[in-house]
Amino acid sequence: MKSKQPDNLYQTACKDCLFAVYDGNTQTDCSMGRIEKWREKDAVIEAYDNDKEFFVINGVCNTVRQGNWNGGVADTELVRKEVVPTFEVFIVADHLSKDTVDEILKLHDEATTCHWTVLASFDLPAEVKHSIVSPLAKGLKADIVECADAPFTIGTLSLKTRRSFTVVLDHLSLVSSELFTRVDTLLNDDMDKFVVYNLNGTEAVSNLALHVIHHKLETYNFNHLCDAVRDYAKEQNLTVTEVK
Repeated sequence: MKSKQPDNLYQTACKDCLFAVYDGNTQTDCSMGRIEKWREKDAVIEAYDNDKEFFVINGVCNTVRQGNWNGGVADTELVRKEVVPTFEVFIVADHLSKDTVDEILKLHDEATTCHWTVLASFDLPAEVKHSIVSPLAKGLKADIVECADAPFTIGTLSLKTRRSFTVVLDHLSLVSSELFTRVDTLLNDDMDKFVVYNLNGTEAVSNLALHVIHHKLETYNFNHLCDAVRDYAKEQNLTVTEVK
């Protein structure tokens, strides 16, 4: 190994990670199996200091753990569970059909990393609230938010959440639990980088990216925020689109 350890906030040193595999003082692998995947993306740097030779990842590795984690036990299954992305899911209920409600309800048992919020306009007829909104919210164990401006409300709430991605479902959405599992697989198994994931026209948008754009635009309108995030993602090649 030839390079001194670089100093970069966007790099991750494996040196003291519990999952780093060593032969003597030289790192040879990662027990999470990530080194080869990073190598395929030309993102592995060989580094050294006065103590060890080790790898530095040219990016952020979310499974790096120090010795005080989990009592010093390198549990690969536990850390993999810790990095599963979470989702803030907003459902705009105004024009949903009962068939769409049934499709969304099927997600509940499969999409275990989601927090659900059902949005309904103040002037939504009582019959629709009774037949659509109430059973949907009850089935999902979701919050109900009445609002006058859905994009503003979604933007405001998404900027408050600590979850990884925001997903908006409405009567035009093609609902599939595969969206949530694909985001996880792409991020944590394939080591892909993206801030927008699109499956059959339904998007998961990075909440971190929404925060960054919000500070620039100073708007809470979710549609405007997403437009700006999409533009940024396209410029930086941070969009994944799949059709299944």
